[in-house]
Amino acid sequence: MFPGISTDLFEDPNFKEDSVRELIIVPILNRLGYGPSGNPQVIRSKSLKHPFIRVGTRNHPVITVPDYTVIHDSRPVFVLDAKGPGEDIDKDEHVQQAYSYAIHPEIKCREFGLCNGRRLLTFDVDKREPTLDLSFEEFDPRWEDLERFLSIKYLLKPHLRKFYPDFGFKLNRMG
Repeated sequence: MFPGISTDLFEDPNFKEDSVRELIIVPILNRLGYGPSGNPQVIRSKSLKHPFIRVGTRNHPVITVPDYTVIHDSRPVFVLDAKGPGEDIDKDEHVQQAYSYAIHPEIKCREFGLCNGRRLLTFDVDKREPTLDLSFEEFDPRWEDLERFLSIKYLLKPHLRKFYPDFGFKLNRMG
């Protein structure tokens, strides 16, 4: 899925957040079937106006911008924030930033994630620990896990993640 990209590239000081977006995140989103139009779709850099900032009688406009917002039937279902490979994405400040996008009044989605190229984390807004934590080397071999947390089917119906095929029935039929 990532031809020509090795983990050595993450050490290159020229490989920054924009490289993570273009070379790591976009191929994942494309493979999941997300595009700039249609249903579902991904909106990049959606500006969110923060409604709460006021000091005294003066308004102080604050704009926040999640990198990727997955939309289904005109409703946000997931936000993903990109970071550079040198950023520690499980650091509280980064998780809180992505969390603030997910709970924003214009978004109000249950799940969010962060990716720095080296790792991809997903979270549920009601849980402290990540629901998924994959390293770059695991993206391909554990694609089914990645799909279970990022594909639209599971974002819309997260309870399906707990269902696994019942091989007992098939084994029983085979004798």
